[in-house]
Amino acid sequence: MEPTMSLGVFLLPGGHHPSAWRVPDGPVPDPCDIDYVASLASLAEHGGFHFLFLADSDALWRSDGAALRRDPNAFGLEPLTLLSALSRSTETLGLVATVSTSYHDPYSVARRLSSLDHLSRGRAGWNIVTSFMPQVAANFGGSALPAHDRRYERAEEFMNVVDGLWRLWGHGIVTRDRASGNYLAHGEIPTLDHSGPHFAVRGPLNQPPSPQSRPLLVQAGSSPAGMSFAARWSEVVFTVESDLDSSARTRARFHELLAGAGRVPGEVRLMPGLLVLVEDTDEQAWRVLDRLQSMVDPHLGLVQLKDYGFPIDMTEHSWSDPVPAVRGDADGQQGRQEVLRRIAAAREMSIEQLARYVAFTRGHNLLVGSAERVADEMERWWRAGACDGFNVMPARLPLDLERFSASVVPLLRDRGVLTAPRPGWTLREQLGLTLSPVDR
Repeated sequence: MEPTMSLGVFLLPGGHHPSAWRVPDGPVPDPCDIDYVASLASLAEHGGFHFLFLADSDALWRSDGAALRRDPNAFGLEPLTLLSALSRSTETLGLVATVSTSYHDPYSVARRLSSLDHLSRGRAGWNIVTSFMPQVAANFGGSALPAHDRRYERAEEFMNVVDGLWRLWGHGIVTRDRASGNYLAHGEIPTLDHSGPHFAVRGPLNQPPSPQSRPLLVQAGSSPAGMSFAARWSEVVFTVESDLDSSARTRARFHELLAGAGRVPGEVRLMPGLLVLVEDTDEQAWRVLDRLQSMVDPHLGLVQLKDYGFPIDMTEHSWSDPVPAVRGDADGQQGRQEVLRRIAAAREMSIEQLARYVAFTRGHNLLVGSAERVADEMERWWRAGACDGFNVMPARLPLDLERFSASVVPLLRDRGVLTAPRPGWTLREQLGLTLSPVDR
C-alpha cells in the first residue's frame, strides 16, 4: 500500500490560541472534566484522525503568576490516567501520552504504557521527553535541572531498560491450557539484570507482551542530541517548522541520521505541528484571528520565550524595539530557540510582535483560511516531501476541530492523500509502520 498522510491532533483542552476560551459563543473549557475531554476525543476519532496527542509536565506549567492567571491550559489530568479512560470510549483513535525519562523510573513507565496498550487493544503511543522546566526538578527532590546533554544520556539508558523489559517475555508464553493446567507455557521468564549509571533493574515485567509489543515511540526534540536520540528510537517525530523549505531540510537531515543508525525512512513519520483556524473564507478567518490576537497579553509571549530558555529583559528594552540578539540557555529548548530566532530575523519583528506571535504559535506553522486553502497547503507540503503528515493544533476547541474534520479531511481523502483509520488495526498499522522495532 502506498504511504499516505499521517494525521494527529495535539489536544490542548482550552484551544491552542490563548484567547480562544474567551470567545462568547464557545464553551469555557475545563481540562479536568472527563466528559468534555472525551467529547473532543470523540470528535477527533469520527473526524478521521489517526491519533490524539497529549502534552504534559510534572509541574504547574506557568511559573509566572500573571501568565498563570490567563492560561486555561496550565493544568490538567495526568495523561496515562486520562488516556486509559478514553481507551474505553474510542475504537480507532491512537492515544499518545507524554512521559518524562528525567523524573520517572523505567520499570513503572514500561508497565504503565504496556497496560495502556492492552486496554486500548494496541493503540498506545509514548511521547518521550527529557523535561526542560526547572520547577519540575524541584518537585522530584532536585534543586537544579540537569544539563541538556546529561538528560539525554539518562534518556538513552532509560530506553535501553524499557526496551529490554518489553522484549523479555516473548510471544506465545500465555497458553491457558486447561488440559494440562498450565496457564503459561513455562515457569521461567528471563530477567533483565540491568545495572548502569542511572538505573539498576532486575525485571521482568509482571505483564505479558501488549498487542503492539511496545507502544508507538514518539519524540519531539529538535536539538542535535534530540534528533540523534530520535533517529535511534522514534517512529514518529514531531517538529517545529514555520515554512516548507525548512521542514524539507529537517526531514532530509533526519533521514541521514536514520541511515547512520541503521534504519530506513519508512520506519519513521516526520510530523510538524500545524496550527489551524478554519472559516468559510480566508477573509473571515483572518478577521477572527485578528480579533483573537487583539486579546493576547504580550507578557504571555515573554514568559513563553523565557520557558524555552530565550529570555528578553524588558528593563533594557521597549516593546517596539527589534528582537535583540539573545544568547539562549544551553539547557533550554535549543531547537525551539533556533526556530524563533530565524522567524524573528526573517520577518524583522519587534519584541511585541514576537511576543504575540509566540504566545499563539510557539514557532509552529500557521494555516488560517478556508478548508480549501488549508487542504491545499497541507497537500503541497506532503507532496513536496517536506513531511509525512501533521500534528494538527486547533486554534479554537471544539470549533476548529469540528470544522477541520467536516471540511478539510474530506478534501484530503478525495485527493487520495489521506486514508480513514481502520477498525481493529493497531496504531502502528494505522500509520503504515507495521514492523515493530521489537520484532526486527
